[in-house]
Amino acid sequence: MEGAGDGSDDMQSTTNNALPSLGELSRFMDGLDKGLRDKMQKIEDNAGASRGSEFIAFQRTMSEMSERLIQSEQLLKTLRNFCSPAWRLGDSMILEILKHCEIFEEAEHPWGMKKVKIPPAYNLCAKWRKVAVNSPSLWAQVELPMSSRLLDLCLQRSQGHPLKMTMFCQSFLDLKGKRLQRYRDVLRDALPRTNHLTVDWDEEEDALDDFLHKYIGQTELSSLRTIKISNNSEDRRLDPARATLNAPLLHSLEFYGMPPRVPFVVCDKLVELKLTGMHLDAESIMPALTRFPDLEYCELIIDDPLFVSHKVRHRRIALPKLRSLRVTYLPMSDIIHLFSHLDIPNSAYLEVGITSELVDPVSFKNFLGSRMTLHDKLSVSDKRGVVCTLTSTSKSLGKVELSGVSVLDLSSHLPNLLVVDLDMQFESLPSHAELIRILQCWPRLTHLGVHIRTKQFKVLLTALQDTSPLLCPRLQTLDCTGTKFSVSRMSRFLEFRAGHGAALQKLQLTKGFVTEGIDELISLVPVITEIEAAGKPEYAEE
Repeated sequence: MEGAGDGSDDMQSTTNNALPSLGELSRFMDGLDKGLRDKMQKIEDNAGASRGSEFIAFQRTMSEMSERLIQSEQLLKTLRNFCSPAWRLGDSMILEILKHCEIFEEAEHPWGMKKVKIPPAYNLCAKWRKVAVNSPSLWAQVELPMSSRLLDLCLQRSQGHPLKMTMFCQSFLDLKGKRLQRYRDVLRDALPRTNHLTVDWDEEEDALDDFLHKYIGQTELSSLRTIKISNNSEDRRLDPARATLNAPLLHSLEFYGMPPRVPFVVCDKLVELKLTGMHLDAESIMPALTRFPDLEYCELIIDDPLFVSHKVRHRRIALPKLRSLRVTYLPMSDIIHLFSHLDIPNSAYLEVGITSELVDPVSFKNFLGSRMTLHDKLSVSDKRGVVCTLTSTSKSLGKVELSGVSVLDLSSHLPNLLVVDLDMQFESLPSHAELIRILQCWPRLTHLGVHIRTKQFKVLLTALQDTSPLLCPRLQTLDCTGTKFSVSRMSRFLEFRAGHGAALQKLQLTKGFVTEGIDELISLVPVITEIEAAGKPEYAEE
């Protein structure tokens, strides 16, 4: 172009070199700008017949130059993306990041459907978009009903990847006509490739059975591994549900509602079961357990349990593969009734919560029978309410966690304890008289851990000095790490034990948590272990 020569020599000089400098580029663009303005002025000054054709040619040249500049601008953007940290990440790392982006945002109300929105990170740049579009796992979550356009997009981009599907029944039932038929077609094709299914039923009337029969029916859920059903209706019936789910590979079932209303499941082996509901008792739980003899993990979570005085005998429920059972919360009579019907391995881990709101005179000794006497370690903690944990040095005996039970209730049923660990920061120990009764039950005790407040520690030492007869005569180790105490008081206790032929062999304490130096204690106990303090005393003096 005429008049655009300024700066062209600078650009030519860099042709065989690397990129032009910013100054060279600036001079070239200044020359280009000047050339364009001069050309335009020359055309305007032309009063001849060729003026019209020159305008057309100049306009075409500017369009071509504009397109070329746009290409350069796009190239610069792409190159900038290449240099950004986000672009330099590998595809696998990008995919891991995108997995944490939720397509379904929380609804404004608990009862509302979640909003659907493609996360901005999916379109952060061309590379991230390519990873997102070509990663079936990112599109495998489906919530029905949802936008037909986004539903089609998810089904298309998820390809053959197993689906995670949620069905909001209340919104589903509001659909009519072609849209309802559309979702029926989707279910017919998508259910066989669904590996996680959530069904949320929130209707007043109990028609969950009808819904499952109508929209799932006898469709073989050939990929289904986990299912979660929430039945929030006021259905109180105890008769078995009619709905049947054909899920041969089902591994885990979670159900909220009345346990007898759990749909019948045709599966080879259900391993995990979680039943949650309100106003339940042992009678309503046991029928559901009989259906799944291969259970390995079972949770029974009851809010506001019912107290039913009349108990009905049922056939025993054998769960020979059970590895873990959690039951919370039931009155003691229901706990005893439930466990009297269960045949479970001694190796199973048990967590039992016993409600303290209902008066229940049933003797504690009936619970778990002779199994409790086999445990040789008791740990008591009040970090999440008072929890008593029973363990054993025998690997064939599983751990038992009990909440809602006092140490006094437990003590007489644990004659073989060797180790007791009391970690109580908030709750007080039993009274002096009760402590003596408790300690009398543990004649074989060799290790006592007491991580408690200072005044409580004094009460315990006083109880251990009772001589009617001498308590815990085999006690060898006292672990009071984390507890602040007086050396003079500890000395009197150690002298008392030695004077009665039951001297301690080991004392464990936290450095700096004693009121005086420990020199006075060295002659009274063979081994003193000092632990470095991690901070201030956990159990401060009252």
